[in-house]
Amino acid sequence: MAAIEEGFIQRQIENSAYEYQLEIEKGERIIIGVNEFRIDEHTKPPLLRVDPEVENAQVQGLRELREKRDKKKVEAALADLSRCARNSSEP
Repeated sequence: MAAIEEGFIQRQIENSAYEYQLEIEKGERIIIGVNEFRIDEHTKPPLLRVDPEVENAQVQGLRELREKRDKKKVEAALADLSRCARNSSEP
């Protein structure tokens, strides 16, 4: 307990982290992609292009779902979700 209260363990952790970082920076400890075997080229992934027909079908389906669902149940569920988010200790 005395070691914890005096901060000995925390200092050991900090010193270990410092030593680890120095080893990485000096190249004594290899971290793939960080200090060795890096890829210097910056490539952009291809963008996903959605077919306008698929987009329209999804939008229409969502509109139909919103029209058919029970609005009172949705509001009650959202209120419960909001209450639970504010009081994270409640299930």
